[in-house]
Amino acid sequence: MSLENIERFARRIIDYHGFRSNESFYCLIPDKESFSHDEGLSLWVYSKKRHRFETRIEKFHNLNRIKRMEEMVGVSEKEFSKISLSIEEYLNSLKEIGFIRIGKGVKLFGQGKMYNVQADVSLFENNLEALKAFEKVTINNPIVDFAEEHGYFEVRNRKTLVLDELIGSATKKQTRRAKPESKVKVKPESKVKAKPESKAKAKPEPKAKPEPKAKAKPEPKAKAKPEPKAKPEPKAKPEPKAKAKPEPKAKAKPEPKAKVVAPEVSHLVAATPLSNKLKTLATQKPVSMPDWERKRDVWKKQVGNIYRKIETWLSEHVKNGYMSFNEYGKVTLSDPIGGDYEIESLELDIVGGHQVVFQPVEMNILGTVGRVDLQHRGDTSHKVMLLLIDRGKSRFTWELWKGINENRQPFKKETLEAVLNQWIGD
Repeated sequence: MSLENIERFARRIIDYHGFRSNESFYCLIPDKESFSHDEGLSLWVYSKKRHRFETRIEKFHNLNRIKRMEEMVGVSEKEFSKISLSIEEYLNSLKEIGFIRIGKGVKLFGQGKMYNVQADVSLFENNLEALKAFEKVTINNPIVDFAEEHGYFEVRNRKTLVLDELIGSATKKQTRRAKPESKVKVKPESKVKAKPESKAKAKPEPKAKPEPKAKAKPEPKAKAKPEPKAKPEPKAKPEPKAKAKPEPKAKAKPEPKAKVVAPEVSHLVAATPLSNKLKTLATQKPVSMPDWERKRDVWKKQVGNIYRKIETWLSEHVKNGYMSFNEYGKVTLSDPIGGDYEIESLELDIVGGHQVVFQPVEMNILGTVGRVDLQHRGDTSHKVMLLLIDRGKSRFTWELWKGINENRQPFKKETLEAVLNQWIGD
């Protein structure tokens, strides 16, 4: 399924099973009709900005939600707090599908920390099993059971799934089209052959000897001879083949002559005027598919290496409880030569509600191996680029760029801490 189709599928789950959504694309167990129509117990939200499904369990224990549950179904805060066990079981079910932990953790009702989970849309692309499991967990989980036990919600169409409905309707259309074709072919053939054969054998028994002589072997020979004579026509087909062959040869020869002028430039292009940079890029040798795959593997490996270094650089802050790393997520990038491929991203949570994201963007940019964006989530002004430089002889270094032609510096522990210190201080 494409991104748009997965979004439609998610909305269909909400409508088909009786949940409710608001402007932020939440899947909610709705409150009673006498209360606000766009509030309820939050199961998941689809983030269009990040292209992912994620939970927001912190919404279960805010004061408004606790008060609403008391007003709506007469559940005290102490009794409502028992839902935390249901939430934990629900989160574990999502993890089994492929959701991963995010955020700095939430202490629900003053108890131990629980972590929200998320799954990128890429998990569900061309993965019907994951889509089916996600729908099943949405309609069959202990949070839904809690709402049904208190008599203010009931899942609609529980025995059928949106996915099964879509697949079933497609197969019905195919079978309806196939049946008339088989009927048309079988009936006319059986009727035509049955009657003439029985009549021919019953009456002409005494005259049988002269009749076979007239029908004897000349007739099939006469019919057979013109047919091979008519077949020489396909011999004319080789003509388009002969015309098609010279065309690629004529196009293939000039291309390498025009492009192979200078050796491939794999190191960082120096700080020169734009026209010089463009000339340098234009003279680079075209990248072949095997060479692109090698560069992609190097790029992915170096991205993983820098993430591990970052975790080491900030390990002291993590031990003190000031920071925490989310498990590696995956993003899908598209390359004009090699097509789509997956690569890891990294998220860093910092006390005070700050979140920093390391997001790979593309390969082969500005004469470098690739680029990773470092951004303070929620503040577009806090963003820098990390660029991987090929120094030759299998040596690679990272540089932090604040702009195309200014503020470049080696990316190391001191550089990273200075950036984070500036961002969380603003």
